[in-house]
Amino acid sequence: GTPSRFSGGSENRGRFFLSNNHSDISGATILICSSDGSLIHEEIQVDIKKNERKYFDLSSYARGVYVIHIMSNNYSTQKKIILSD
Repeated sequence: GTPSRFSGGSENRGRFFLSNNHSDISGATILICSSDGSLIHEEIQVDIKKNERKYFDLSSYARGVYVIHIMSNNYSTQKKIILSD
């Protein structure tokens, strides 16, 4: 299979990062949705260089499962985020 382009990590409750382990991505759209599909975060025209970390802070949101979608002209992925205490 294709290796995952992004790996993730957590710094503390609600704060996390994605690390781009592959090639540069330019002009991406990043969406974060709650488990019911509600959009809670959106960024457009995002550039993420190889080996760069992209940080997010969801500490003001309730515990639960969220999904991050990353889409560009030549790449698309989604990752599950679980917020817990």
